[in-house]
Amino acid sequence: MDKQSQRRLRLHDVARYEIWVQGCLHPSWCRELEMQIVQIRSELGLTTRLVGELRDQAALVGMLQHLYELGFPLLRVSYMPQATELSDLQPAPSGAP
Repeated sequence: MDKQSQRRLRLHDVARYEIWVQGCLHPSWCRELEMQIVQIRSELGLTTRLVGELRDQAALVGMLQHLYELGFPLLRVSYMPQATELSDLQPAPSGAP
C-alpha cells in the first residue's frame, strides 16, 4: 500500500462522497450543490445518486441538512476513498442502495 491509501480521513479533509436520496432531485441542482446527479429507477421508485467532493465533514453535514430541508429521505451516504469519474459509476443493482 502506498502512503496515500494508508492515510486516515480526518474531519477537515477534502473528501469525495456518494449520497443516495429517495425521490427525484432535478439535475439543475448540480451547480448549486456542486455534485454530479444521476437518477436511477429501482424497486424503491425513483432515487437520486449524488457524487462529489466536499471540503470537509462540516460541508457534508450541511449538504445532508439541505437535502433534509428539501424533503428528500436519506438512503445512504458513503465515503469514496479514491476519485471515481461519473462515467465509471454504474447504476446499483435492483434493490440497492
